[in-house]
Amino acid sequence: MRKPVYILLLLLIPACSFSQSQPTPSIVLDTFKSLPKDIDGCAETCAYKDTPLKAEKYVWITNMQELGMIKVGGKVIRLHKVSETASGKNHKEVYKGEGYIVVTKMKEVVVKESEETSYIVGTLEITYGGKVTTFVIHGTAGC
Repeated sequence: MRKPVYILLLLLIPACSFSQSQPTPSIVLDTFKSLPKDIDGCAETCAYKDTPLKAEKYVWITNMQELGMIKVGGKVIRLHKVSETASGKNHKEVYKGEGYIVVTKMKEVVVKESEETSYIVGTLEITYGGKVTTFVIHGTAGC
């Protein structure tokens, strides 16, 4: 009598583990459909890695100076750069504002020779209220 129960359990356990979904991020970003008015001139615009840049659904925007922006719950969060380090084509920047800490780690992959624009890939790590969420992003930077 016990053998059928054990066999049934052994068959169900792998099925249950496959049906579990990926954990949802603790911080959910909204997308910008266009550049905010605060961004004039040079900009870094990034989307999730699996989102085509032509879709213009940005989750990270900077003016490539002191201002960075994310959007959470429909609200634009303005962040100010507090540190920056660079080594070759890699750069790391830290932004803070409204209780958020955002760390970007980006790598310049392609430079368009006819323009002052680069294709970049990297991560966007966001800390808020003890929660840390990291996103893989890509985008363009230039004037």
